[in-house]
Amino acid sequence: FSVGMYSQLHHWRNAVFEQQGSVAALKSVTLMERCATLYLAMLSCQTVDWCFENLGLAHMDVFAPILLRIWGLHPNQVFKHHALRIFSGFCQVHTLYSSVLQKQSRAELVGQAIHRTFGIWDVRELRHVMRLMIASICHSLNIPTMSELFGTLV
Repeated sequence: FSVGMYSQLHHWRNAVFEQQGSVAALKSVTLMERCATLYLAMLSCQTVDWCFENLGLAHMDVFAPILLRIWGLHPNQVFKHHALRIFSGFCQVHTLYSSVLQKQSRAELVGQAIHRTFGIWDVRELRHVMRLMIASICHSLNIPTMSELFGTLV
């Protein structure tokens, strides 16, 4: 069921930006945005190991930029939070981290999203930003961020 939700989110990756509602005015939030938010909330409970086993590294690589775009650009705070949770988990995998940040526009979007998150000052958000920053430091210093078993599979 979860793999189907990832597929649906991939299908909606551009449509969720076309008609954006405001959480302050719930009637302005479309059904698609509500469903996409629900899907991300449900998927954010899955571990990186689960995603690797059920989606595979290639599909995770497809979803990482989508999650980054949602976190960095979408106005819906709940939607952004769950995208950040999944994205920060994906960035624990060095190959995904490198793939996302190899494009300069994505690296700049990460920087903008981090600065925007610091401006919000929500502890729940900061925890996941710290996960992302720690992953950056670990990848730079060649410190493993995943278990040895996971590292051998990647």
